[in-house]
Amino acid sequence: MDLGTLEKWGGRSDLIGDLSLERLRTADHGRLLRSAREIGIRGGAKSVYYSLRHTGRPVAFVFDNRTSVSIARDATIDIPALFLLGPSAPRIVHRSLGGSRLFVTADGTIRVTTDSVARIGPGSLLNIQGEFSIGQTHLSGQARVYCRESITIGDGCGIGWAVEILDNNGMQDFWVDGEKRPKTGAVEIGDGVWIGHHTTVSAGVTIGDGAVVASNSAVLDDVPPRTLVAGTPAKVVRDDVRWERNDRSDVHD
Repeated sequence: MDLGTLEKWGGRSDLIGDLSLERLRTADHGRLLRSAREIGIRGGAKSVYYSLRHTGRPVAFVFDNRTSVSIARDATIDIPALFLLGPSAPRIVHRSLGGSRLFVTADGTIRVTTDSVARIGPGSLLNIQGEFSIGQTHLSGQARVYCRESITIGDGCGIGWAVEILDNNGMQDFWVDGEKRPKTGAVEIGDGVWIGHHTTVSAGVTIGDGAVVASNSAVLDDVPPRTLVAGTPAKVVRDDVRWERNDRSDVHD
């Protein structure tokens, strides 16, 4: 993707905040121009404004034109490299999808636990009132993240379109097999987890390293490492599974 230029820079913390004339002279100007077009003028202005205000560096957040942003001044922001929300290749995502929304309260935290890039696709909604921690991972578009307590996502995860991750169930009481489910509970998604599209991950759930969650599942209970779960509610259907990304050489097992 053309935003790979920014991602390459984001993977080297010594470059962030040091956009020197020499680096601009030696950069791939074509790729920088395409990246700028994807982000747009308003997106660039929002990116620089919130990056400077919350990290002291001009490049930490990267938003596109259609991303709506509201971050309380007292929110905790810890981004060593890049946090991308919204930008996408126009050949992949049509603009009719709509913009993303980022809302962070004064008690909210965004923590990126990698020196590389955390990326969330277009049309996504992030409501952060607790601690949201994410590694070098890609959430596809139309993601829904509702964090009141704690949501942790590890490195190397592949999370499909329209996945919902929430650590609270609002004001509703909910029972499963006669057992009352907690209204709130920390969500932990380990390293190398693959979650299929249109899946919901509910409060209090831990998904172990290397696990795979089938599309259209509802994850209500913990998922052991390196297992495949599917269904509503999701149940283990295979053990000792592994997967690899087509665009990377690493294998999660």
